[in-house]
Amino acid sequence: MANQHPSRIGMVITNLSGSGAERVTLNLAEMFIAQGHPVDLFLLEHTVDFSVDPSIKLHFLTRNRKLYKWFGKIGDRLLANKLQRLVDKLNNSGPTPFGLFLSHLPAADKVVAHCHLPNTWHCIHSSYTGEIAEFKQQRRWIRALRKKRLYKTLYSGNNLVAVSNGVKNDLLNELQVKPLNIQTIFNPFNFETIRKLACSKPKQLPDDDFILHAGAFRPVKRHDILLEAYARLKHNIKLVLLANPCEQLDNMISKLGLQDKVFILGHQENPYPFMKQAKLTLLTSEREGLPTVIIESLICGTPVISTDCLSGPREILTGELAEWLVPVNKPIALAEKIDRALDKNISITFSAIESFTREKVYMEYQKLLTRMPDA
Repeated sequence: MANQHPSRIGMVITNLSGSGAERVTLNLAEMFIAQGHPVDLFLLEHTVDFSVDPSIKLHFLTRNRKLYKWFGKIGDRLLANKLQRLVDKLNNSGPTPFGLFLSHLPAADKVVAHCHLPNTWHCIHSSYTGEIAEFKQQRRWIRALRKKRLYKTLYSGNNLVAVSNGVKNDLLNELQVKPLNIQTIFNPFNFETIRKLACSKPKQLPDDDFILHAGAFRPVKRHDILLEAYARLKHNIKLVLLANPCEQLDNMISKLGLQDKVFILGHQENPYPFMKQAKLTLLTSEREGLPTVIIESLICGTPVISTDCLSGPREILTGELAEWLVPVNKPIALAEKIDRALDKNISITFSAIESFTREKVYMEYQKLLTRMPDA
């Protein structure tokens, strides 16, 4: 049932370029709208790669952010001034005042930090310690130090929403952030919509049995580990990759002689039919926040084998499903786990995924709406 006295929700993000945090932001917006809240989404730049619910009011601060980025901190302040003026204008002219602001991703967080918006919370979507560790591995020591200082300075003294307890612990214990308040709130999922979309039959959907990896080709996703494990499988089953083709990925596949068994089908606007039809969904990342693909696959009824990476998977794959976690960067262990899972009938109960329903997540955000702005 919709809220009888809905507050207006403001959300700020860099853009809607097609990545995980952007999709989560839209899911949150749709959740609030379903509960009767007007939602205004403020984008730092004019980039929209998603279909956006027409009920969400979009506001673009600039068409080209390059100049603002070039000016660094001054650019952040200039964008903050534009955002503040726009919010003040909307607050004064609209029938419903803003009761909550949610800021997503560091670029937007840096801008919002210069504003005076009501009841503002920064949503942290991933483990920043992992990002800093990558810079250290690349011997980019100054970059790593600057990033650590940035996050500690940016988020200390502010209200934070962490998408998992792993992200929360990373902020508090590893980065030594001292927030004003910090809450763990999982991302919401529309179970009904996901299951409905999963029933469609895209032309690329394979007829034969397959296992699935849905994720962009990036170092942190560790496609090399995935392919090495796949090459070791005892089962003869296809591997479908929902990633855009690229030369480096092709070379990895060719090197292992898997050209006739691995199928790259590109990024899918609707990945759910693939999740529903797959025998297993695989996640091989070194780090995550709250990996959407695990939850969506479970909603579609398909078991998941996942690395037990720094944040997220162990909070999703709980109880009997925890058996299907594997250590990070261990292709032999991963292959053995996949073979074992293919021989078993793994059941997924509603209780295993209930925490990610819109209703459960909204109850947590309601608590933020009842807080005083400086609480």
